[in-house]
Amino acid sequence: MQLAVSTSQNHTMLRRRKNVWYSVCDGNWEDPNTWLSNALDKKNHTYPQLGDDVHISHTVDYNNTLTTSYLYNFTIGNLYIYHNGELTASRAGNQQKLIVNGGLYCDGTIDFSTAASPMALWLNTHINYCNNFLSGTQSNVLYNSNMDHFIMPLTYYNLEITNTGTKTLSADLTVTNQLNIDAGILELGTFDANLKHINATIGKLSKNSGGTINITGSVVFGAGSNGSIVFSGNPTVNFSGTGISGSDTRYGTNFGTNVNITTSQTWAFTTGGNVISSIGSGTFLIGSGVTLSIGSTGGVGSNAGGWLNMGTVNGVDGTSTLNIDGSYGYGNTNPVMATGVLNLNHSGNSKIVINAGVTMNLPQTSFYDLEVDGSATTIGNTTVSHTLVVSGTLELSTYDFAVSNTTTYGGTISKSGNGTVNFAALVVSTSSGKINFTGSPTVNLSGNWSGDIRAGVNFGSNPVNIIQSVIFALNGASNVTPLIAASFTIASGKTLTNNGVGATLGGLSISGTITGVDATSIFDNRSVFTYQNVTAPMATGKLYCNQAANTVIYSLAGNQDITVPSDATPGYQNLTLQGSGAKRLLGNVSVKGVYMLIGPATLYTNGFALTNP
Repeated sequence: MQLAVSTSQNHTMLRRRKNVWYSVCDGNWEDPNTWLSNALDKKNHTYPQLGDDVHISHTVDYNNTLTTSYLYNFTIGNLYIYHNGELTASRAGNQQKLIVNGGLYCDGTIDFSTAASPMALWLNTHINYCNNFLSGTQSNVLYNSNMDHFIMPLTYYNLEITNTGTKTLSADLTVTNQLNIDAGILELGTFDANLKHINATIGKLSKNSGGTINITGSVVFGAGSNGSIVFSGNPTVNFSGTGISGSDTRYGTNFGTNVNITTSQTWAFTTGGNVISSIGSGTFLIGSGVTLSIGSTGGVGSNAGGWLNMGTVNGVDGTSTLNIDGSYGYGNTNPVMATGVLNLNHSGNSKIVINAGVTMNLPQTSFYDLEVDGSATTIGNTTVSHTLVVSGTLELSTYDFAVSNTTTYGGTISKSGNGTVNFAALVVSTSSGKINFTGSPTVNLSGNWSGDIRAGVNFGSNPVNIIQSVIFALNGASNVTPLIAASFTIASGKTLTNNGVGATLGGLSISGTITGVDATSIFDNRSVFTYQNVTAPMATGKLYCNQAANTVIYSLAGNQDITVPSDATPGYQNLTLQGSGAKRLLGNVSVKGVYMLIGPATLYTNGFALTNP
């Protein structure tokens, strides 16, 4: 019986074993004259192949004599470079990559200093040693092991950390261009680090001890990723580069206790949801003549994140400047720029945040965007030229206060004194949102008001002036709007529309009065309107009750006057008389839908008729 044995090239390659290659002279990587090997398939392979071990005792250039227009990648096993050996990479063009799956043992030299060579050396195991390394100006060394191990004490041009495990320094580190933390952890330990650009994409740059870190370029966190920088050992960090930009720091950033900003730069970073971000609770010291600008990655003001300062920021002297061009958060009550210049609204559209747990006076009286998550008190007549957000407590004290755009509150806005308060739109963001004016301010409302007001509304003893046409879309628990002790005066030619959250849900329920300045003032009811005041609603002006499905409820425990609606086809859609006392007609009234008289309240026709066809 005869066996058929394939001698084809493909068959030979499939059954080849790992070979060992030895340099015998200076030459290119793919030059067969460079190598001597124990390879059994020398006719097919004349230089190192996948998984082969390589021994270099001469100068071997990782190159070939052919075109440079394609990627030049080889994967080998162990790489040995002996005392007189040298691995160079002079090939120009597209990036070339040498992947070492085994160990790197270099008593000689790895020289990637040829300027035209974009060389990448991938190290896939934890055993690596190099006596002499010349990084050049384009090379990249990537540690790709999934184990804990030390990285080589070299000067790198680009250094890349990936895969799992912790890579640890064994000496001071210098990276002259880019440090990429793609995954895993790079632990600096007790050693100093001189870095230019840092890119924390997914992994973590850590320092659990003191020392010094010099950063002369930029710091970037991968957007939406879990990259982090945590210097828990409190080293001295010197920023002398371009700053922090295009960054997402949601997964933790702490630059330690001593951060020196020695060149003018911009910090622009955010977290998930574009909220402000803490980068540590240390002392940030801005140098003489240096300007630190706080920008943002998503724009300015409410549209972006910014710096939540949990520490102290100060200047060296009067020429040190902090400019807030994006968002800045007070994480404590420490003075900001006790020495130097502070411009909290340098761009004209910045955002100031009082962080949760912080109780303080507002730092100034003019804001673009203001957010109060802690507790803050005004220090004078205050204006917010864009938006106000209150999830904590804002006390307006005795001063005037004005917001030009939307006020969103899930916390409490209080006022203990008089003065004037100007609101545009009001949005209640949670059922805890509350307005509590215990003084007697003048309140002007020029925008819509919406949300759940079950926590309470008290605008003080004066009527709220409706100075523009507005819509109320209010509700409470179980979509029943609670009674509020508020009065409203509608300006000439303006309309207050009560929409509630539907024809039978939410609405407006007041024990104060609602009236107009003159006959052109209109209250248009399109939901549930519950009225508990002796004076007829819209005694001056017009009451519209037939524009849409709605219900008007007169519910005072006492006598009340019933207004005749002023619609083009006058009449109530639905009318309920309840409480107690006599409900007196002031003219003929028709009810188009449901009419209910609930005792002990009574109807006093006063010589007029109420019809309900």
